[in-house]
Formats: sequence, structure tokens, C-alpha cells
Amino acid sequence: MNWNDAVAYIAILLSVAALWTGLKKPDLSVFWKTSLYILDLLLILWGVISLGWSGVYLLIAANVLATLTWSAWLAVKQQDLLTQAAIAAGVGRPEMEALEKRLRRSHRAVKHLGPLDRSRMIRYLADRNRRIGEIEALAVPVATLWVIYRPDVELPQLVEDFDRLLRIWRVPVEDAMSLADKLVIATQRTAGNYSEVVHALLTVGGATVERSHHGLLSDGAAS
Repeated sequence: MNWNDAVAYIAILLSVAALWTGLKKPDLSVFWKTSLYILDLLLILWGVISLGWSGVYLLIAANVLATLTWSAWLAVKQQDLLTQAAIAAGVGRPEMEALEKRLRRSHRAVKHLGPLDRSRMIRYLADRNRRIGEIEALAVPVATLWVIYRPDVELPQLVEDFDRLLRIWRVPVEDAMSLADKLVIATQRTAGNYSEVVHALLTVGGATVERSHHGLLSDGAAS
């Protein structure tokens, strides 16, 4: 093996590793990520051309190994997230895993999240002291909003804000999808973005609750 072949082998292995560890898809809104993605593809192409069939076999083997490793890591991470959600919701992990399977099949938006984001969403809802039935009712509206407004809104913040809106405005979880639809319409009809609309509703709702509490305290003091 000469020096050029060694460099080609290393280029293929490192480029495949880079693609599988966070740079699998280009982000056109971030120049350096897109540049690295293109560079990785060019390095792989150069390595395969330099090595010929050996490069092709190496590329296939590296991707098979990466797929198996990624699948194993994904399964472990997903189990960990669902275990945390089960503890927070006060149920067993099998029940939370069954919920995740039902949600995956229930709606395109939930399925579109992918296994890790779907499990994170379940855990975030459980962390908001939502029971398993409430999580199931809230998953579709939350997933729908995030599919529409990401990457401008982070999933943990979206879950927290949406849960607070439901509680402050006393919206039953059964009507959560209706609230999500109203948020989308309000965002389309105003000059503000989704986060600004939600913040305004939280502010108004919080002020209303505060006035209500103040009124109750005043009535109690008067009596």
C-alpha cells in the first residue's frame, strides 16, 4: 500500500464517520455546515476513485458498520428517554413504549419527528406533570406545531409554552388541537412570529389569572 492509498482509506473512513456523527444532512442556512457536508462528499468521491473497487468495498463496509452502530445507539437512547418519561408519569416503561408505538402510527406529524425527537417530546410532556393519557392527547398538536415552526422554536420550549397556555387559559387537553390550530392562524394573521404570539397570550393569560386571584383575596378580606 502506497501513501496515496493510505490517505484515500483514511479519507473515506473519516468522511463516513463525520457524516454519521451529526453532519448527515446539509443545513443550507448555515454556510460552514453545508461546506463541511460538501467537503465530506468530495473526499469520499476522491477516495473511491483513487482506490477503485477497494474503495467501493470499503465505503459499503463502513456504512454497514455505521448503520448497525447508529441503530444500536438509537435504541439505547430511546429506551433511556422513555424510561425517564415513565418515571415522571408514574407508569412502567412497557406502558410508555406502547404509547410511543401508538403515537408513531397515529399521525403523520408525530411519525415525522423521528424516534429520538418523538421520545424526547414524550419525556418533556411527562416532565410537565402530564399523565399518560394527557401525553397521548397532547402529542399530535405539539408535534404539528414543531413540524411547522422548527428550527425557529426548540422542542423543549415549545412543549413548555404550549403546556402553560393550556393551563393558564384552562383549555382541556381534548381541545389542544383546536388551540394549536388557533395559534397557527394567529401567527399567519399577525406581524409577529409564533414565539411572539405565544408570549403575548401567556402574558395576557397570566395577567388575567393574577387579577382573578387578587379579586378572590380582596373578597376574602372584605368578608
